[in-house]
Amino acid sequence: MALNTKHLTPAEITGFVRGRLESYTEQDPLARILPDQLIDNVNVRFAVGEAGVTPEAEARDWDAQPGTLDLAARKRRTIDLVAFSSRIPVSESDALLSRVAGGEGYANLILRAADKVAQAIANAARRQRATVLATGKAFIDQANFGLDEDFGRDPELTATLAQLVNADGSDALAQLSDFVDIYEEKSGGVRPAYALASTKAINAFLNHAQFASKIGDTSRPATLDQVNQILLSSDLPQLVRYNAKIGQSRLLPEDNLILVPDYTDGQASDLGSTIWGLTESAFKPEFSAISGQLPGAVAAVWDTEGIAGKTVVEADSTFLPILKNANLSASLKVV
Repeated sequence: MALNTKHLTPAEITGFVRGRLESYTEQDPLARILPDQLIDNVNVRFAVGEAGVTPEAEARDWDAQPGTLDLAARKRRTIDLVAFSSRIPVSESDALLSRVAGGEGYANLILRAADKVAQAIANAARRQRATVLATGKAFIDQANFGLDEDFGRDPELTATLAQLVNADGSDALAQLSDFVDIYEEKSGGVRPAYALASTKAINAFLNHAQFASKIGDTSRPATLDQVNQILLSSDLPQLVRYNAKIGQSRLLPEDNLILVPDYTDGQASDLGSTIWGLTESAFKPEFSAISGQLPGAVAAVWDTEGIAGKTVVEADSTFLPILKNANLSASLKVV
């Protein structure tokens, strides 16, 4: 393929794709739980979070030298990031119509394809964030690539209620409280602030006898605010509606709550982050103009050869959501 710079240079199309990626990321609640982080590398090395590994000052007598703290040994892991790429052609019929009209709209056709490329990479990031939070693992099963990276979440943090919330006579509050206590123990003293839930799961809580109100012989479902007020008063996580799909494929399991710590400040937490690293493409001569901003997605426009040759927009990226302390996430089947 030949590089096409007639309308947009690689630096310009890269800037556009990165801007669109940022816009799509802002729309993803999971990106606030596992926020983006850029690194100048293709792998990430980090200390694995463990409950109780926290230094504490010791008392000393006046004029005495301070003691030296013996910090507990911490496990360290190195994980390779994964390359995610996308190629979208400019529509042949649209391209022909643009040429007939003088070609003035051709750049817009390229940008339209570039937006689709950015959306494809953003969707891959969304799916990986969801998989990591739901399972405690980064998992990919493609015909040409596979990944099964276990971040070490305690097995007790992937569980099913003994009595589901939509079962007659179930004690939803007591069971959820017991599970949150396990979360707190495994996470090192942190309680979950939020529980991502589908509409199906939320409706089970709204209609549960512990939340619904009775007027005479009639039971009236609670509102989500009312449910969350009861959960808050019991020091339990707030339900957050999450029904995101890519096409018809749901990102998080419909029957489960995904418990996470407070993520509303937008800062990286001990839970983890989405690491974006270097691509091989960024070091090629055509991308020399972005030399000061190598990490992140890169993109360019190419022309294929042949009688049916097309203009295509390609983007390349390297990323992976990482759980530093996987015990700050949990998955609980409730319906």
